[in-house]
Amino acid sequence: QSIRESHATIFGLIETNLDWNQKNLQFQAHKSIYKTLRTPTKIATASAAVQRTRTAGTYLPGGTMTVVTGNWTGRVTKAAMDERALGRWSYITIIGKADASLTIITAYQVCKQSTKHAGPDTAFNQQWTLLRMEGIKNPDPRNQFIDDLTAFIKQIRQHPNHEIILMIDANDHPTNRGSKLNQFA
Repeated sequence: QSIRESHATIFGLIETNLDWNQKNLQFQAHKSIYKTLRTPTKIATASAAVQRTRTAGTYLPGGTMTVVTGNWTGRVTKAAMDERALGRWSYITIIGKADASLTIITAYQVCKQSTKHAGPDTAFNQQWTLLRMEGIKNPDPRNQFIDDLTAFIKQIRQHPNHEIILMIDANDHPTNRGSKLNQFA
């Protein structure tokens, strides 16, 4: 309700904890947002592409949703998630006048943990497992997040007249000395 009252036309939801790989959830979310805001809606979602062995139902740790509503929906050219399908970010690209583009990214970096202490159904463990399946011997989901997001943003910025809005739950502070986030910021 507060989103409707604020008249926000673009917003991001972080750590949605839903398995957006289930198409019916995407449909339900779209329907619910449309019903609440009573305006055209486009959504992009992201959650880890994990094999569901232990976790049943709709719950899946992590995940994001990027939402564009109203008149902006007619300008959406792309709605997607991070290429590795780790549930780290979703994004929507909008085209404006004079070929100007804007990409809105909603990103979630997992908490700092070790595989020893991360529970089996945590977003950290899901990302660590998926990165191992890619052949990375000793993955660090947090470092990989910053590396991949930086590469993604650099790729977008190669296009002239293309701006970026980044909404991020970094689970970190940019002034922490050991954090790669301070390099990113």
